[in-house]
Amino acid sequence: MNPERAAMKTIDRENRGDHIKATAEKLLPLHPQIERIMKKIAVKPEDFSSPFDDEMIADDRRHVEKMKKKIREHDKNPGAGGLTFGEVSKLAEVLEYQVIKGINVGKWLPYCKAIKTSEYDDIINGIDLVVAFTKGEKSDHLGIGVDISFSQNLKGKFQRIKDEIDQYDAEDNHLGTVRYFPSAQTGERSPLLDVPRVVAALDLGVMEDLARVKDGGPGHIAQHAIITEMERQLSVFADYAQKKNPLCLDQIMRAQNFVHLISQHLQSEEQLQSSEYGKNIKIQEAIEDGLSLFR
Repeated sequence: MNPERAAMKTIDRENRGDHIKATAEKLLPLHPQIERIMKKIAVKPEDFSSPFDDEMIADDRRHVEKMKKKIREHDKNPGAGGLTFGEVSKLAEVLEYQVIKGINVGKWLPYCKAIKTSEYDDIINGIDLVVAFTKGEKSDHLGIGVDISFSQNLKGKFQRIKDEIDQYDAEDNHLGTVRYFPSAQTGERSPLLDVPRVVAALDLGVMEDLARVKDGGPGHIAQHAIITEMERQLSVFADYAQKKNPLCLDQIMRAQNFVHLISQHLQSEEQLQSSEYGKNIKIQEAIEDGLSLFR
């Protein structure tokens, strides 16, 4: 066994097990600084005075604040693993940051960058980031909306994806929607419609590992976990759409083909299997449970 593989297995033996609270206590102190960074890099609706008028943007802001107030009312309520809902929300933002940094700094997805969505698209539309294809200094959307989670209960997220595929008609009902999207390629600021969405999920123990790495963790096994998750999900969604609603198949297939090329280039499935990294196994099982909705 080579030294890198031995080191990985040693780290993996430090499994957090059921000590969710202990792991969370290591990660939560990171949140204040991460929260400031995320606010800075998120898309700003106020930059969209065209095509949206000021009143519409103000209405969206009021809607977001109303939803945030409802969420905050439950901050102190107990949740899983001895955590409060407020702590879970903070940890979710830590993971969002880790994934965005992994893509933008660690180069987890070659030729791509992650665009952090506005609070409106995060809270209302359920899309935490958009994967953009980059060419030189220009970029445009690849057509993948990403919903990030460390929960082992993902069926609600997959049900939303299934409903979008079932109801899609290209007129009144679409796939994922990003209301505020700045296209660096065209210079346009307009809604992004029919975005196939995926769930990028990593266990709390993986988050703990990522907190120790530098420069976004280039080559970290979490990179290959995310890529294989995306490829697997898009393959299942494409098969389902072909059988149930082929109208939306093209959009899903374009995303699937691109992720498949990245996965092949990086040999992500082989890397993940040979690493014997076990900290994300329960999340992988939760994803498969969610994908059972499409069978």
